Amino acid sequence: MLYSEILPSTALVMSVLSFGLSVKTHLRDRSRLKISAQFIAQSELGPGGLCVKVANAGRRPAVLMAVCGTSGRGRSSCTYLNGQQGVRLGENERYEVRLSKEDVFHTAVADDDQDYRFVDLWVEDSLGHRHSVPHAPRLLKRLWVGDVATQP
Repeated sequence: MLYSEILPSTALVMSVLSFGLSVKTHLRDRSRLKISAQFIAQSELGPGGLCVKVANAGRRPAVLMAVCGTSGRGRSSCTYLNGQQGVRLGENERYEVRLSKEDVFHTAVADDDQDYRFVDLWVEDSLGHRHSVPHAPRLLKRLWVGDVATQP
């Protein structure tokens, strides 16, 4: 191979490697939320509920604004965290919120509105992205099992 053939080939390989490294850095340098949920059974220590844990596995901070739920008919309602300011999660920080039956049941405000219970949950960040809570429908159903009096 001649020098005039090696130099452009080397430059092309270096530029492809540089581009790959910048893409990897870009994908790594963002906030990524890991969300998990757990059912807490009722005991003599207190009522049952759900425990939603959110951890920031990314490099950039994330601001959690609300825990939201939706009914089977598509109606939704949110509970804001820390007022309207939200909760700031830095790199590898965690936040935990406990939800009782009252927290996953929306009471009607207007006369023509109906009460409803949530069938799905998500967490909303400051950018407006919705992050689904894994296994939320199954956990919410388990929370309501046996409580016939408040089921709409």
